[in-house]
Amino acid sequence: MNGAQTIIDTILENARDDAAHTLAQARDKAKKLHDAAEEGAKNRLDAALERAESDAAQRRERSLRMEQLELRKAVLGQQRELIDQAFQGALEQLVNMDEDKKRQLHLSNILASAEGGEALHPAKDELALYTPAFLASINQALEKAGKKPLTLAKALETIRGGLVLESDGVEQNLSYEALLRGVRDSLEPEVARVLFEET
Repeated sequence: MNGAQTIIDTILENARDDAAHTLAQARDKAKKLHDAAEEGAKNRLDAALERAESDAAQRRERSLRMEQLELRKAVLGQQRELIDQAFQGALEQLVNMDEDKKRQLHLSNILASAEGGEALHPAKDELALYTPAFLASINQALEKAGKKPLTLAKALETIRGGLVLESDGVEQNLSYEALLRGVRDSLEPEVARVLFEET
């Protein structure tokens, strides 16, 4: 039995060695799996933190752009108001010109625009400008240009200054408001430059 015991002891020792080796391999494999899982979790966490930081930076950037856009809109709104005020001031200056300057402006506009034979509708507040002598000088200038004379017609309350020429139901608006509207597009950049030029 001694020989059998030796075989049994050898088998048991080999089994213990195999078990120890298998256990060591299992522990090594478990450690590797644990380390890999831990590394994967760390990588996922790092990636999630990076995405969160990137998302936060993008949100901050969007928010900043929106604030800049709102500020620009507010500044442009204020600039628009100042330009409107400048043109309103120009209208007030035209309305408040002395009579001689108004007559010169009216005469110039009539000679440049009239085809002859129209009815002349002045602004109600400027009807007094059209004395018989002034109307005669307008018509003389038109005759020299080969055009028919104008006739003084009903004054208009709808315009602050200037006049409207009418012929066959067609009106040509030469009011101060219309004159300013006509030049506003071309003058507005210059007005803006004067108002907002940085010094």
